Amino acid sequence: MAVASRHASALGVFAPETGRSIVVVSRDGETAVALRERTEPSVAVIRDVRPDEIAAGIAACLPFPWMVVNDLAGECCILERTLRRRPVLCCWRAPVPPGLPRHVREYSVFSEVATRVEQALRARVAGLQLAPHDGVQLSDGPRIASPRLDALVAQHPHAFDLPRSVFAPAARALSARGIPARIVQDRSRGGVVLVGTSA
Repeated sequence: MAVASRHASALGVFAPETGRSIVVVSRDGETAVALRERTEPSVAVIRDVRPDEIAAGIAACLPFPWMVVNDLAGECCILERTLRRRPVLCCWRAPVPPGLPRHVREYSVFSEVATRVEQALRARVAGLQLAPHDGVQLSDGPRIASPRLDALVAQHPHAFDLPRSVFAPAARALSARGIPARIVQDRSRGGVVLVGTSA
């Protein structure tokens, strides 16, 4: 086992967790350290992984990572498969390789990543906002444990370049609670978005 892998395991980076996780992929860990200094652990956990640890880092996020920050230029098959199947927010070191979903955001400097994380954590739509740890909530209501709804709120007003069927559990969660919002395919925004409706 590599030294980096032993170190990551000791820190619990690969411990399974259902909370909101940001997987930061880099060769030296500097991006993860800087992001951890700016992110409350009660809101999102930073998982610092190396290129050979990506699969384990992603698998530890149940059911999937909330966000991936890829600090490596070029392609990465493991990350690409995840981004094409799951609603994962993503910041990718510029330039973004062709073929990735359109919701992948390109960045060149750390401040762009930090701003993206802050915006996602503060996002609000249809009265919904991110709850501590995971899920979403109305300002005066209980927490709704729905990773896909969490992702849609955090991505707002931008879209996920994924099939609408990926968000079926989130649609059911909205309907079950009578929340005036719906999940739509918006071609002008390039994919699936959560929009508010009149009550």
